[in-house]
Amino acid sequence: MLHILDILAVREAVARQPKRRREICEMLMEGYSRAEIAGRLGIAEMTVHTHIRRIRRSFIKMGFEPAPRRREPRSPGTGPREKDFSRVYQF
Repeated sequence: MLHILDILAVREAVARQPKRRREICEMLMEGYSRAEIAGRLGIAEMTVHTHIRRIRRSFIKMGFEPAPRRREPRSPGTGPREKDFSRVYQF
């Protein structure tokens, strides 16, 4: 379970991102896939990938330790997952 200060640190780091990256961060934390994000925002999936890469770099520069990347696919039609900041960055 995350400590409240960790959650506040993530929120602050997200707030420092440019608008489009903030939108992508929020959708990732809600559990949307890259394809779902691309579809909802009307941008290419590769553009979402690029934004995520830049978000990860900026979080690392802010002192966050990146979590191992998940590779298992989500079941189709399961919808957004419950918010879990620990999947984005470990503290």
